[in-house]
Amino acid sequence: MILAIDIGTTALKAALVSNDGTLVSSVQRILSVHGSGSTDASQWMMQIESASSEMAASFDKHDIQAVIVDANGPTLVPYPETEAMLWMDRRAQSQSREASKAAGFFLDSSFIVPKVMWLKENRLDIYEKTKWFFGSQDYVNYILTGVPTTLMPLQGLEKWYWDSNLLSRVGLDEDRFPPFVSMGTIIGKLRSAEAQLMGLEAGIPVIAGCPDFVTSIIGTATMKPGIVCDRSGTSDGINLCSSISSSDQRLMCYRHPNGTDWNISGSISTTGASIASAMKLLGLAPQDYDGFYELCRRSSPGAGSIVFNPYLCGERSPIWDSNAKGTFFGLTIQTTREDIARSVCEGTVLAIHDVLEAIGQDCHEIRVTGGPAGNAFLNQLKADVTQKPVVTMQSSDSELLGLAIIGLKSLGCFSSISEGAEALVKAAHVHEPDSRLSKLYQNSYSLYKSVYQTLKTLPST
Repeated sequence: MILAIDIGTTALKAALVSNDGTLVSSVQRILSVHGSGSTDASQWMMQIESASSEMAASFDKHDIQAVIVDANGPTLVPYPETEAMLWMDRRAQSQSREASKAAGFFLDSSFIVPKVMWLKENRLDIYEKTKWFFGSQDYVNYILTGVPTTLMPLQGLEKWYWDSNLLSRVGLDEDRFPPFVSMGTIIGKLRSAEAQLMGLEAGIPVIAGCPDFVTSIIGTATMKPGIVCDRSGTSDGINLCSSISSSDQRLMCYRHPNGTDWNISGSISTTGASIASAMKLLGLAPQDYDGFYELCRRSSPGAGSIVFNPYLCGERSPIWDSNAKGTFFGLTIQTTREDIARSVCEGTVLAIHDVLEAIGQDCHEIRVTGGPAGNAFLNQLKADVTQKPVVTMQSSDSELLGLAIIGLKSLGCFSSISEGAEALVKAAHVHEPDSRLSKLYQNSYSLYKSVYQTLKTLPST
């Protein structure tokens, strides 16, 4: 078995996965997020230790062969400080402009280099005390092994991280940035102190995982051209497997985990976060997703002609606008609570459609994963808005299964990531699009685009 750990933004999931891909035990822990888009990274280790020891107590610890971690990002941990700047932290906007100019291409304020620049300019005390600037999974791997690394999961992603030239141009100390390692590399051995806290055997290998969007691609077997993976959660990551690369600067393009094709991706910042915010505004309990989607069902497609732009923390793909704001357009005296709920849900899916339109290449199905993938209403809505079949997977935790596949390949159980994915990943259900709703949602999408284009000309506040 492999211990797979997925560190999300608001939840941590862990599972013991057998060599045949079965999640033999799994647990989830809630994570806290501060209002500014920061968090205490030390809680990750506390929850990992708790989750691991709980699961391991039911098994012979000698049966657990390795540990592998994925995580949210781009998130910055200035070790030994543990106050982490999450991917949603947008404070480094001026540093983003400076770093982009130095790099010769756009580096968003959520990326690591602009965040480190912000720390140096605004919290010099933290910058000077920092030994290593870690990503989220790199911080955890360091605690587990004592080996400082930075995960470089896929060929072609290097430009959005850093190199010596960029760090020199923006005045950052290169010796504070750990060396890169590839996905699947055995970083080191689990240290005795952590092994005891986790209920594991000391010395088992800790394997370099990858960002959560990559494990989602693998864990849904999005391994052939024309298939899209939608990793949903607090945010959504849209990833198309393509035989053709893209130079569109609104998107990110790099080698696919299958090693042959290209991955064309766009990240949407606050899809699930928009739904959570709407639930709060509508007076629903924090976890009452059933109640929220029931409100959505009571409104008709089109949500009473209301369009919602889910830009609650700026937006990444495809507009890359840190100043974008969430908006409701079309409210009238007849607007109902149900219409508000459905408009938020439709707005998050229109954002997905916006990324697919930017990608511009044909896709024949969308495979969904993450917590929201368990909701049939939302999956059908995605099919209706995009007019593409939406496929759910048998495993409810594709990220954890994807991690296990990487780990099993590293241990020699598979010759390639693709072989592991094809062997272990199974589809569950297909939601076919309703063609009768195509024109309605085309009109909604046009209005969705127009609202943003009009409002972005107004002064930001």
